[in-house]
Amino acid sequence: MQNLILPPAGLGRSMSGTVKRSWDRARRRGLCASDTLMFNEVSVSLQRQVRERNKYFTDAVAPELAALSQSLAPSGWIVACVDDMGIVVDALGKPSDDGRRLKLALRTGVSLSEDAVGTNAPGCALVERRPVIIGGCDHYLQEAHQFLCVAVPISDPHGRLLGALDASCERGGNPLAVMESLVLAGRAAENRLVFALNRAIFIRFHHRLDMVGTPLEGILAFSEDGELLGMNQTARHIFSIDGGAQRAITFESLFGIGFQRAVERLRADRQGMPQLESAHGMLLHSRLGADVARVTPQGATAPRRLQRD
Repeated sequence: MQNLILPPAGLGRSMSGTVKRSWDRARRRGLCASDTLMFNEVSVSLQRQVRERNKYFTDAVAPELAALSQSLAPSGWIVACVDDMGIVVDALGKPSDDGRRLKLALRTGVSLSEDAVGTNAPGCALVERRPVIIGGCDHYLQEAHQFLCVAVPISDPHGRLLGALDASCERGGNPLAVMESLVLAGRAAENRLVFALNRAIFIRFHHRLDMVGTPLEGILAFSEDGELLGMNQTARHIFSIDGGAQRAITFESLFGIGFQRAVERLRADRQGMPQLESAHGMLLHSRLGADVARVTPQGATAPRRLQRD
């Protein structure tokens, strides 16, 4: 009975599609709900390797992780980042008095991938590539049923998955409010990575004027000749561009006009917010430049031109 798709406490209720798919994946991998997998020993050498391997990622998310911890820790939440393999890289926060097990589950080096421990928020977010909330008996393993977890995936300027931000607590809490904070933090971290691209000309935009200058704005980074070097998630959604592409993307292919002409127009009206029309007809309030602190994550490489299918 341990491998039934419905968790014991969930009999008689419906599961979300996200949770059901994750449980199906866990069953296919042969995981048993009664397995004890999250609290095994983690060596100091493994923890060191995990931190060193993910320096680029942790440098990008560190400011957001610290801010989230300051905001959420008083309510018993621990915030963490996991890498693209689902391994915990770092965690901040002080759990409630009975939260020792949560702290153990979020040690550096612990694997929270679906392959390792079944359904959980960061592991599921990495597979689904979208924000996820997993609470109580929606976790596949019984040993995680007391946890409430929220996670959002993080991608680099080329659309490659870097990892996820996670917030976890014991039973209780307001996961929807935490989700909103995590989404904004994730977008801010991704924007920081775009702004860290060297020798790039940045165009910031949104179809809503009030969104420009916020973590939800679109950001495109171009070379001097108008070839795309990187973009954030909002830009990727607006222009329907996936990562891992094959053909070079240019400013002209996105907007239908020459790059230099557009740059001159934006430079001539720095105090305003002129609209650029995308190639598919959307009017986007736009401006040049990056007015945030440009902290280059260690391990960052020189920008390469983006491609699409």
